[in-house]
Amino acid sequence: MKKDFIISILVSGILGALIWAFSPYATGMAEPWDAETPYYFICLFSAGFITGILCPRHIWAVLLGIVIGQLLYMLIFLPLGPLIIIGVPFMFLYGLLALLGAFSGAATRRFVKGYLTSANNRA
Repeated sequence: MKKDFIISILVSGILGALIWAFSPYATGMAEPWDAETPYYFICLFSAGFITGILCPRHIWAVLLGIVIGQLLYMLIFLPLGPLIIIGVPFMFLYGLLALLGAFSGAATRRFVKGYLTSANNRA
């Protein structure tokens, strides 16, 4: 159980950092929330969805992992400014999209697993 929780945080954290790492290439902006495209929102939902499919038991860990991954990327690779105090709460708010994606991913996994189980029982 503890292992699944850690895996969920690691997967979502890595995906959160990758959102920021690929932002300059995808949007031309160092910070994805500054882009005038839906890149950040789509990536957050997708990262949550992927994590929800891979680790459906610890959905709430996705929010924590996605924020930790993004924050670590910012602290390591971007110059710090006074707006980081405002940015962290916004990360949590935007992270709710990843949480929604995680719920969707976990539900999709349960649905597919149930469908495949019932299909095997009919055969």
